[in-house]
Amino acid sequence: MLGPVSRFFDGESTSEVGLEAGLRRDFWVSVAPDTQRLDPRVKEGDRVFAKADNEAALTPAQRDEFLGQALDGLARSYATNPPPATFRVLVSPMVTWIWLGALVVFLGALIALWPSPRTVGRRVTAAYAARVGREARVPV
Repeated sequence: MLGPVSRFFDGESTSEVGLEAGLRRDFWVSVAPDTQRLDPRVKEGDRVFAKADNEAALTPAQRDEFLGQALDGLARSYATNPPPATFRVLVSPMVTWIWLGALVVFLGALIALWPSPRTVGRRVTAAYAARVGREARVPV
């Protein structure tokens, strides 16, 4: 079960991703901080609040105020003494050209499917010839 402090640190830290896209390359950078260094302080905070809850030493308002101060202190220590982080850098060359190539293929398919004027003329001529043939048919 999570304590009053550790419930705010449940799960994994998130990675932040930055992207700079261009015609020549896409440049990706992600950073994932290591929050494991905060674990001892988080567990200590849980122990302090568990002891205070068992002794009924704090009113709910006082408990909430002290919890806010504890979380503020953890956040300030994280900002002033940041933990190590993992950086990942990816360079994907010419990704935009893949999308442009797909667009060219799509436009080519549309042009290929578009009927030519000669085809439309043939349809009209064939329909006219069929009608003339039906009208010219001699009854037997």
